[in-house]
Amino acid sequence: MSEQGKRSILLAGIALALLLGGALVAWSLWWTTDDAYISFRYARNFVEGQGLVFNEGERVEGYSNFLWTLWVAAGLSLGFEAEGWSNLWGLIFYLGSILLLIWNHEAWNRRVADARWWIPVAALGAVAHRDWAVWATGGLETSLYTFLLLAAYLVVAWHTTSPRWLMLAGFLAALAALTRPDGILPALVIGLFVLIYGRPRRRALLAYAIPLALVWHSFIAWRLWYYGDVVPNTYYAKSAWLAWYEQGWQYLVLYFEKYWVLLFGPGQLLAVMLIAAIRKPVLKDESGGRWKLHVLMAAAVAAAYTFYIVRVGGDFMFARMLIPATPFFLILLERGLMAIFRTRPLYGHFALLILVVLMVMTPPPVTGKDWRHGVADERMYYTDERAKVLDRDARVLGRYFEGLPVRVAFFGSEACILYKARFKVAIECNTGLTEPEVAKQPLKTRGRVGHEKHASAAYLIELRKAHFTFSSVPEKRLDLKSAIPEVIVDFGDGVYGRALHWDQEIMD
Repeated sequence: MSEQGKRSILLAGIALALLLGGALVAWSLWWTTDDAYISFRYARNFVEGQGLVFNEGERVEGYSNFLWTLWVAAGLSLGFEAEGWSNLWGLIFYLGSILLLIWNHEAWNRRVADARWWIPVAALGAVAHRDWAVWATGGLETSLYTFLLLAAYLVVAWHTTSPRWLMLAGFLAALAALTRPDGILPALVIGLFVLIYGRPRRRALLAYAIPLALVWHSFIAWRLWYYGDVVPNTYYAKSAWLAWYEQGWQYLVLYFEKYWVLLFGPGQLLAVMLIAAIRKPVLKDESGGRWKLHVLMAAAVAAAYTFYIVRVGGDFMFARMLIPATPFFLILLERGLMAIFRTRPLYGHFALLILVVLMVMTPPPVTGKDWRHGVADERMYYTDERAKVLDRDARVLGRYFEGLPVRVAFFGSEACILYKARFKVAIECNTGLTEPEVAKQPLKTRGRVGHEKHASAAYLIELRKAHFTFSSVPEKRLDLKSAIPEVIVDFGDGVYGRALHWDQEIMD
């Protein structure tokens, strides 16, 4: 067997092991976060003919993952449960990202005649990254979004002279922007590198920009027509126009407390540049100068996206918002190791092993239900016992309110209950995601990220005429006792609610 054949078999074995390892880790962490049920309700209403709305007749864009919500709707229309469909596809896109990183590694090695670096560093890092595996499921769009950004980057990195491939890259970038609104930022960064490295320049730029602009502007036009605004209601709920660098920096520091190994990538590349200034052969290869494009574009995407996350204050969910930047940090780590240890592959692989072990063994900065700077390990809240309680509450309440025009004020983790109990009108009171009047309130003081605007007692009782709440949060936060008499309703099986607005027909 030829040397190339042996290498192909070895790579296939490594790829299979990495994909299997990633699948097993993500499967063992399978879960569904409560936030996903917001999108699930939009998707179900869409499938049932009520439109892409949270409550029938109320056009409010209370989600920030349009493409993912449509994908969940596709699963529901085929008869799948929202939780199983979203988590399965999240796992598939997570493995797809690992596969892209493996392919990128091998494609690079084929360009370099004397390549002896046989471990796909970035793919191995993806498998060792616990929180990427955590958010492979969870029911949210994180895996799809990360996959699309990585795919768009790789298409541009390897096909700067092919208009067809650049059109694909523009389309992938547009899909990323439809998956999350902030996707337009890395799409523009990638477009900048098409402008710099694409040949012929004008044709390359048009090939990339036309599908991106058509898809993105068509979506914005539709959003304006359907929801009456060019930004989603979540933009107002989270005060996204206000910079909050202090909190964003804390979020970034927490992330790198666990994944400090990723900082070796930018550090190594600086060392490589210094060495290259003295010893040119360190960067001498047959990649046609592609080394610079790969490295600079990955660094630019990672830096721009990370800066954006810092600017908006990060998130209350540990690591999630930085997962899309992670593959680009890993690519930088891989390129740095390959460049520095190219003449000493044994030392390089040994260093890689140490780095991976350190990344896995470094303890997380937030554990259990402890918060640091308002940031928590979200998955730790969703235990099997808690899921059973939520299912019980949804079953009991769904039986009482089936077919009734009940209006329920919900907080926090009750999104799961309202989805399964199918309340006619659900009023989100903790952040204002689906309530424009709450979301557009002036921000009086900063608090936990994304949880700084709350519905008032007057809003719930007088304006929205909510019949019930099943949470203790309103009493603590809104001082309901000073507004209305306390009327507790026992629904049985340990499920209690508080009456907010007395409606004799509903009560009967």
